[in-house]
Amino acid sequence: MLHISGTVVLAISVNPQGNVVCVQTVSGHPLIIGVAIDSVRQWRFEPDTPRGNAKTFCGRVALRFQANEYGVKYKII
Repeated sequence: MLHISGTVVLAISVNPQGNVVCVQTVSGHPLIIGVAIDSVRQWRFEPDTPRGNAKTFCGRVALRFQANEYGVKYKII
């Protein structure tokens, strides 16, 4: 049984439609980075529309993970 917990930090880029188009690892446990990337790629964001024009944006997201034999849980921190 494998019990892993820790924080994964990812750099993300979101297109004007709110889709995550790029994810890069900043830090985290090697065994849970893949799960974190797969999860974040499924996220959808509300497009930022200053003055009516949707914009691409980049940022970082930190996730606290707990993995065990039953699955993986994460919390955005």
